[in-house]
Amino acid sequence: MAEIRSLTDDELNEAARMADAVFRKEGQTSMKRAYPFIFSAAAASCSFGAFTNDGSLVSFMGLVPWDIRIGEATVHACSLGSVFTLPEARGQGLASDILQHIYRYMRQMEAPLLFVSGIKSLYARTGCVPFGRMFRFSLHGDAAEAVRGRANRPDAAWSIREARADDLYRMHELAAGRQARYEISVRELGALIKAEGFASNKRQTHRVLLAERNGRTEAFLVVGASDIEDRPGLVIEYAGDPQAILRLAAESVLSCRLSSLDFAVPWHECELADSLRSAGVPASEINHSGAIRIVDGQALIRQMQPWLQARMPQSTAQTLQLTETGNGEWLYTRGEVSRTLSAQETVREIFDYADGDTKPPAAAREALPVPLPHTVGLCYI
Repeated sequence: MAEIRSLTDDELNEAARMADAVFRKEGQTSMKRAYPFIFSAAAASCSFGAFTNDGSLVSFMGLVPWDIRIGEATVHACSLGSVFTLPEARGQGLASDILQHIYRYMRQMEAPLLFVSGIKSLYARTGCVPFGRMFRFSLHGDAAEAVRGRANRPDAAWSIREARADDLYRMHELAAGRQARYEISVRELGALIKAEGFASNKRQTHRVLLAERNGRTEAFLVVGASDIEDRPGLVIEYAGDPQAILRLAAESVLSCRLSSLDFAVPWHECELADSLRSAGVPASEINHSGAIRIVDGQALIRQMQPWLQARMPQSTAQTLQLTETGNGEWLYTRGEVSRTLSAQETVREIFDYADGDTKPPAAAREALPVPLPHTVGLCYI
């Protein structure tokens, strides 16, 4: 029977080598460099593996803990990625066993949310479901030229330049102003920009642009772009004034010679979405990438209380309860009303998602649904 446990420093190095063999092709950056929060020995590992009797690693799941800031609230969450099982060890249920171990571990550490980078049956069987409506914009050259053409207006006269190492504090301050975000330090911001995690999956590198006006940094944009011209690019991260972000996106398309720029905007960032629409940028409605699992409903409600109480009567917020029934369903109580919901219905109630039947929320001024940060950004695992 395989042993499931966290990894030592040497075993993390081996896991990174094995992950490269599974996920990387020739010329791609090593997973150890691209995902330091999983494979670095600089901090205690939260990742888990299955080991044979002779100590060989045969299955692995990378787990990274975060604090997610949602308005006034801080929610503990983990991201799961770099998951693999060696061919000779498949069919034994090892990945399922590791996942159940991770759920127990997260309950012990009072982390009620798990973000998963995929939506395979392995995860769906345990209650991981799609979540979080977004709008995917596709910015092409004509629209980018039109945005640049308006740049001489007094209200749009930003100076655009490449970011430098000494810009990190200014960028971090802008990122800290987002309503829903990963809570990361200045050093972590710099490390994640350098790591180029998700961009490296696409054989892209980061291009970081800043918009300044009157000596003040008003926005930044991190774009994943190929070295080959006329390829699509991807917005990885951004923060600041919505119109300045739009200007940076347009400049990225033109200066990087991109065929288009894919720009995913969570539903609650209404001003930015409106800015893109007003520039004639087409959009489609999608979910966040991957899946989410509510691991501990009561801990989730408790940690969200500062957000909830700022947007609904305190007496109502304190009646909210979310309890897993043990058969894949949840008992959701609000006031004197209790309902039994499926995992997907529960996520739609708490976080919203694009199912084709409901309209997106107008803004994040109401208590529910709760906004979440885009998971395919610098903090992607």
